Amino acid sequence: MEKGPVHNTIMKYLSIMFVIVLFAGIGCIGSSPYKEVTPSDLISSPQDFEGKQVCINGILENSSISGIEIETTSGDQNKGSFVKACGTYENGKIKPDSVNTTLSVATEKEIYHSNETLKVYVDFNSPDAGSAEIQVSGIKNMFDTPLVSEKKNVRIEKGNNRIDFEFTTPSCEECSALKPGTFFINSSVSLGEKTYEAYTKITLERETQ
Repeated sequence: MEKGPVHNTIMKYLSIMFVIVLFAGIGCIGSSPYKEVTPSDLISSPQDFEGKQVCINGILENSSISGIEIETTSGDQNKGSFVKACGTYENGKIKPDSVNTTLSVATEKEIYHSNETLKVYVDFNSPDAGSAEIQVSGIKNMFDTPLVSEKKNVRIEKGNNRIDFEFTTPSCEECSALKPGTFFINSSVSLGEKTYEAYTKITLERETQ
């Protein structure tokens, strides 16, 4: 029995609807329940996010990111690292379901002496592949000048990347305007339009005789 034009039109529209529903379902399955927000969003309008699932990014310091406490996180865990924290926002805090490190910087040890080899390791869990500028600097003297500093332009792969740097620690002498003490080692990664920052600390002592 020959099918009429009305039947063919109905079948055509049913096929289109099936495709739309299929892709919509795939999109729902792959979507995240968390809303990307900034710490300033939570501070300025906390009532808008109370009880909701959110993600924020930033440097983790003293169990908080830019003034937003990440509950149940140890104060020393990932300290100085750039992290992404996702969880439920309640009473000015985030109860995290996950805290993932994006950028961290580390040294071989915590205490160094003048004129010693200082190896710095930058670990970057990149969301994208591309060309990036990686910078490490630190040990600022009395004039706020970093006495170790280097930039590298490297090809970054999506996922985990390690970039190594090597310096010689400066002398703790009057000519370098540097006294023994605790100093920051800072790292930054510029990829596309985004910049990520992290830090660690070392103690620098005079060279042993």
